[in-house]
Amino acid sequence: MQYPNEKVLVIPEALAIAIAPELWNPAPPLVQHRILSDYSFRDRNEVEENPAYKQIIPYILVSHNDRGHKYFLLSLRTKKQSETRLHNKYSLGQGGHVNESDFMTAASGGAPKNAILEGLKRELREEFVLAPEYGCAAIGLINDNSTPVGRVHLGLAYELRVASKFLEVTKAEKDQREAWYLDAEQLAPYYPQMESWSQILMDHVIQPKRVVREA
Repeated sequence: MQYPNEKVLVIPEALAIAIAPELWNPAPPLVQHRILSDYSFRDRNEVEENPAYKQIIPYILVSHNDRGHKYFLLSLRTKKQSETRLHNKYSLGQGGHVNESDFMTAASGGAPKNAILEGLKRELREEFVLAPEYGCAAIGLINDNSTPVGRVHLGLAYELRVASKFLEVTKAEKDQREAWYLDAEQLAPYYPQMESWSQILMDHVIQPKRVVREA
């Protein structure tokens, strides 16, 4: 498959193993600094099939707490979505690649260390219109080599808390996604059809007492 002509943020596989040796890894201190200690931007068509590099994917778990009851944004990727390997999969994480323009935007403001967050915000704005946010923090790293997608990507999971369940899919994504807010109990039936990273979030973040799936 050919991808858009863009250069995406990658780190060497050895660094990915060093900072994320397990399937799920609680976010270490200064996680963005560690990622950006040895990075490069490479053509996406070059690295999509090259496990010597891990593409960094900000993976955003959007949540809303309503009087002590927590809801999470779940979306469905339709067949019109460009990544064919994820068609008809449910996703708890929203986001995508960090590209050179994100880095340049952050660097121009004197803060290149925020390049990953710039990518996170851009990807989220491209997909959804959400209520105002009131908190965002890195919660873990996902290093899942059990799937073709996982072998060339490293997930940097964030939890983004929003003020309400207001939700719209952007015009650009209308035919590519459907989305809802559901609580942990309502999410459970969707687990078998979730993409693997979302299953990891279910197992380790949303319902950590459940039996963890085999890696």
